[in-house]
Amino acid sequence: LRPPLEDPATRDSSPPTHRLAPGIEIVLVSGATGRTGSLAYFALRSSGVSVRALVRNASKAREVLDCGACTEAEGIFVGDVTLPQTLPTSAFVGADALLVTTGSFPYQLPNGSWSYPSGGFPVDVDFHGCNAQVALARNSGVRRIVLISSMGTTQPGSFLDRLGGGFALMYKLASEAHLMSVVGASRKKMAFTIIKPAGLLDAKGGKAALIVGHDDVFIDKCGANNCMAIPREDVAATAVAALTEFAPDSYNLRLDLSADYSRVPTGDWAALFKTARDTSQLVLDATPAT
Repeated sequence: LRPPLEDPATRDSSPPTHRLAPGIEIVLVSGATGRTGSLAYFALRSSGVSVRALVRNASKAREVLDCGACTEAEGIFVGDVTLPQTLPTSAFVGADALLVTTGSFPYQLPNGSWSYPSGGFPVDVDFHGCNAQVALARNSGVRRIVLISSMGTTQPGSFLDRLGGGFALMYKLASEAHLMSVVGASRKKMAFTIIKPAGLLDAKGGKAALIVGHDDVFIDKCGANNCMAIPREDVAATAVAALTEFAPDSYNLRLDLSADYSRVPTGDWAALFKTARDTSQLVLDATPAT
């Protein structure tokens, strides 16, 4: 395994001020009321981007997203990714990019064990739910898909994977592979970015250098470097940066992402993605979708 790559990062948790990449004007954020999704939604909205939100509950959207009536007129679309028949096609039609932040979430039982809500197991959300979004995006002409997955997907059978009997990392890996296959079959009409963050922190972003790697290298190499966690703000900012004009190396790229608090952030997004691409053993075409 290669050591963690100690290169660039995000300046702070503020949204990138550069324009979106050519051909991207409307972005749909799924899971937009979640802790990471809401950060991405607000980052895009505060940058003046035309952003839509796919949520399960309009009432929660009103609480979290400050979206007024939170109807489709305000760009808020209601649907459950685990029930494909409820997903509104109108959310996807006309969108140029999809940012997938949906994910399963376990809860602890009184006896100390873990489980998932009925219908909310990883197979439901991370696999079928993600694939349903990818299918609608493909059929609606969406050109870019940014998927926030998780580190650890190349090491199935770990404690986190087996937590609650969900095998979340296995199903996330399967959805990563499915997305890449769909993009590959599109003949350059689509492109992906798969971001695999370390443990997620509800902390202020922009306080540490972001480091990139591949194949879950941080799991074995971090140790005292304390780079096994990253603020959600930094993950959301990285996902937004992948859609901007100054991140051409983010096209068709899959990367691990973490934070090194022993170093200061540089704010060099282009270098971050270039480092990830230059060190990837997965050789894919970085040409933008046409």
